Amino acid sequence: THPSGLTIDQALDQGVSAPSGPVVLADLGDNAGVGAPSDSTFILRSVLERGISNVATGFYWDPVAVRFCIEAGEGAQFSLRIGGKVGPDSGDPLDLSITVRRIILEAAQTFGRARQHMGQAVWLTCDGEVDIFLNTVRTQTFHPDAFEQFGIDLAQKKIVVVKSTQHFYAGFAPIAESVLYVAAPGAIPMNFSEIPFEKFTDPYWPKVADPHSV
Repeated sequence: THPSGLTIDQALDQGVSAPSGPVVLADLGDNAGVGAPSDSTFILRSVLERGISNVATGFYWDPVAVRFCIEAGEGAQFSLRIGGKVGPDSGDPLDLSITVRRIILEAAQTFGRARQHMGQAVWLTCDGEVDIFLNTVRTQTFHPDAFEQFGIDLAQKKIVVVKSTQHFYAGFAPIAESVLYVAAPGAIPMNFSEIPFEKFTDPYWPKVADPHSV
């Protein structure tokens, strides 16, 4: 079965009210592993608009923003446009006042028994309490060490948002207070019945509960 997912507000409500953290939120609509751009801003925008703190979120595929951060250097503070660059399914970009906390020129993460290349990557903070991670090689987030290589302690975070559907689970479940699947908007809609097929018109599940009876 495929996870259907909570709304963004439902997931954030549960994350904020959890007795401890981290609560891991999977951004189902922006999973690079199934072709999404991995630069959608919907969950991050909600986090910022609601003033939720102690959040880590990544990884956003944004080579242009990463380049600016590398040129500015660690410790730099400036306004940066993040995400929302590939198309309408990515949402609008966010113009944020950020601090460049750390730069890694050859980032990598664990995937099974292998190490997976992530390209250049940066750790940014916004409003002092939201940690945002960008990189240059489009990939889903597989393992906590994707974040931890920057020196961040995920165990101290209230909420961790990963752009993945299932491959993250083996790595993140052992450190998570709970794992929530979020049906955020994006290039990969979780409600398959709403996909506007133009060529395929036959009855299909889940749009029709029993397509063989039609």
